[in-house]
Amino acid sequence: MSNTADAPATVTDQVADQDRAPAPEREPSTIWASREYRAWFTGDLLQDLGAGIAMFAFPLVCLAVTGSPVHAGTVGFFQGAGTLLGILPGGVLADRHNRRTLRLVSSGLGVLAQLALVALLLTGTANVANLAALAFLDRLRNSLLSPASNSMLKQVVPGPLLPNAVAANQGRDAAVTLATGPAGGALLAIHLYVPALAQIIGQLASMVATLRMRGDYRPGRSGGDECSGRAGCPENSENSASSIRTGRLSRALAEFNESLRWIWDRTAVRVFLICACLLNLGWAGMMMSVTLGLADRGVEPALIGLLATALGCGALAGAVVAAKVVARVPSGVLIVAGFLMCAGVVALVPFLPGLGWIGAVYALMGLIIPAVNAAVMGLVTLMTPNELMGRVGSVSQFFSSGAAAFAPALAGWGIGTLGWELTQSAFALPTALAAFAMLASAQVRRIPASPQWESYLEESGSLRP
Repeated sequence: MSNTADAPATVTDQVADQDRAPAPEREPSTIWASREYRAWFTGDLLQDLGAGIAMFAFPLVCLAVTGSPVHAGTVGFFQGAGTLLGILPGGVLADRHNRRTLRLVSSGLGVLAQLALVALLLTGTANVANLAALAFLDRLRNSLLSPASNSMLKQVVPGPLLPNAVAANQGRDAAVTLATGPAGGALLAIHLYVPALAQIIGQLASMVATLRMRGDYRPGRSGGDECSGRAGCPENSENSASSIRTGRLSRALAEFNESLRWIWDRTAVRVFLICACLLNLGWAGMMMSVTLGLADRGVEPALIGLLATALGCGALAGAVVAAKVVARVPSGVLIVAGFLMCAGVVALVPFLPGLGWIGAVYALMGLIIPAVNAAVMGLVTLMTPNELMGRVGSVSQFFSSGAAAFAPALAGWGIGTLGWELTQSAFALPTALAAFAMLASAQVRRIPASPQWESYLEESGSLRP
């Protein structure tokens, strides 16, 4: 225990303390008052902007290179496989290692992957095999390392501001969606490799923003505070170093099982994941079948990109009011209504006569997406202990989006064998099942508006470790 007679800290100590110090605004009044959140948000925004352009363009690049929706679907299958394989171990990584470091590594490897794609396209050597291999490796990289970024959020902002932060993130996603479709289409018109350059720029800019963060983002820390003996803190766990050196597989499995038990003990989270799995499969499959079907019929990529703009416009408008909606409307009502609306949109799209009508229903759906996501993600984030954030996030992503990872493959294969209309109609089934399952859950319907979340979770016992 130090006392007043202790010698002053050396220059070396002061530099070390500065490197490990949290943001000065320990308890900001708003999320934007926090320097750390602004840096975190900027890094995510720039990374998502570049990645969104590339992700919009990549299926169209594959279609242009291979000349076949079926072959484009095959590339999509390996893309989905890479995503699925990395999600669960990615959560373990995020709960073991410095999350800021993982975010930097992810951006660096992302730059290398896009440079490889540019080289293949410029040299004319791109084919189904190497595109599939590159897509697999890049999606594996993303799913292994991206959980670290979202896991940082609870360390960046205090609990009362989480709904606002999630709502702001929804606005960011809406703005990205608004821009990436037209930008991706316009860049494709220049050359097939140009969208990959956009992702390279986004990844490099994200690295710069991440380097500006000064908080302590090791698992078990909260904005740089001491761990105080909590599980997962490297300094206070006697077995931490030895468990990393020996028995890594068994330790990883034990950590994974811990997150599964946590999720299984919470009925609302289980319902969210099952319904999200079905909904995301149908929604992603419908959107990809529209994109590939229009491209296969000769529609210009820039026009196809306007559909993403319509969705983004609706989502941006919805994001502006998302925090207020989540604060005033019971979350159970909001979530059920959002799922029912999404099911209706997916069922309606195959019968719409043209791009304008499809864009209109995309915009309508975009209006409610931010508030629904803010309600679900904000509630689950509030429930989840900081030391479990990475694993719970990756398990949630695995179950909610695992099937959707194969939507490009299913859409490509479906269009090539069944036709456009029948493929689109098939994706309406999982979304309808998700909507009715959510409607049938009494526990979900009882969830109150965000100001009452903490009291609701305490009464239901959902905040227990």
